This record gives sequence, structure tokens and C-alpha cells, in this order.
Amino acid sequence: MKICSNCKNLSSEFTQAALEKMVYCPCCSSPLISYCPECDSKWNISMMISDKKANFCPFCGKSFLKGKESKNEKGIYAVDLGLSVKWANVNVGAQLPADAGDCFAWGEVKPKEEYTRSNCETFDKKMDDIVKDKRYDAAIANWGKKWSLPTKEELEELLNECAWELTEEKNSKRKKIQGYRVTGPNDNSIFLPLVVEDSYNYYWSASPLSNKNSYCLLIEARIKQIYDIERYVKGFVRAVQEK
Repeated sequence: MKICSNCKNLSSEFTQAALEKMVYCPCCSSPLISYCPECDSKWNISMMISDKKANFCPFCGKSFLKGKESKNEKGIYAVDLGLSVKWANVNVGAQLPADAGDCFAWGEVKPKEEYTRSNCETFDKKMDDIVKDKRYDAAIANWGKKWSLPTKEELEELLNECAWELTEEKNSKRKKIQGYRVTGPNDNSIFLPLVVEDSYNYYWSASPLSNKNSYCLLIEARIKQIYDIERYVKGFVRAVQEK
């Protein structure tokens, strides 16, 4: 089943077969996606559009009609994976789960053209955990007070308590992007894209290791691990939200 990533509308005048052939929403021309906008679970393709249940996710049971409180105007929402915190459905700066979004040096809140030791604001600086510090936390600085960078412990929980499946999703440019569908203990899931091809993808935590290095989640097609890298390196941000 597909749904509009922008207006969240489904039209009863379209059959499931017709909808599956569509690429863009007939209402607002936004790309169509195939995941619940509440819990990000993949839907059963056999479920028919004409069924009244099509207004609800078959996994979490929540309505995905326009105006649901858990979504903001940019289609960003928190997914409950059954862990200690909820996880964002997209990277900071991204439109869809398979989009890269913005890159940041650790402790910086805006992307930039070059990432070097000399222009990194936090390199070789003694700092504590930066969770919810608007000066350094790119999640709260860009998305508001409900969001924050994950801590090292929260990244470890995501890595160790979830099932990771290497798969592909289409980004907002309709290009297939390899990445991991990460499924939590409650069967809800998120997608983490491997947007840097044939190299490591770094997802920042809020936790420093030393004055020069901070912790991150390192993923690529064969590796998933908690790692530490120098703060000037550009990384992605997948924000979290308290329950």
C-alpha cells in the first residue's frame, strides 16, 4: 500500500492495483511511500484501498489521515520501536527516510561546504554531553525542543536490541538507496540510509569521548558498530524523542 508523504491522503476512487503503479500523489504530486507514517511499519500489499481499514495502519492501528498531531508540516514524526526513546523517521534535513539530509560536524548545528579540523567549532575543546543544548545539538536546533541527538547508550540500544535488514528504499528523487530497515522489539521500524556509497556512514551521538573525538554509529553494507571519530568529520543526525 502507498500513501502520500505530504498530505497523507488516500483516495477511495483508486484501486490497489492502480495505486501501486503510481509514483506521485494524485492530490498534491508528492512522492508516494509504502510505510505507515505513524509507526513506519511496512504495509501488507494485499490490503485494499477500498477497505475502511485503509485509514488505519494494520500494525499500530493509528489513523494516518491529514492533521494527525504526531506529524508536523514537513512529515517528520517519532517512531516507537519499543526502546527507551522514540526515533525520527528521517534524518535531520531530509524529506524521506532514504534521503541523506544535512551533514554536520559534531557539536555544530548548521551544514557547511568544507569539514576540516581548523573550521570545526568543537575540535580540541573540552565538552560534556550535548543533549538538548541548542548551541551544539543539531536536532533541537533544527527541529525544536522535543528532539535531541541520541546518546551513545541510545545508539547502542538501537544497535543491539533491534533486527537490522539490508534493503533498498527510494529517495525523494526516486533513486534506490541501500540502507538498513531497523525493526524494534515491537515490530515497528525505521530506515537508515547508506547514502555515502562504498564508504562509511556516520550517525552522530551527543556523547564525547575526548576533546577531539566523539561517539557515533558507523554503518555500511558489512559493518554496524559504535565507533568514535574526530569531531570535524561530517556525519548525519537521526534524532530521538523522549517517550
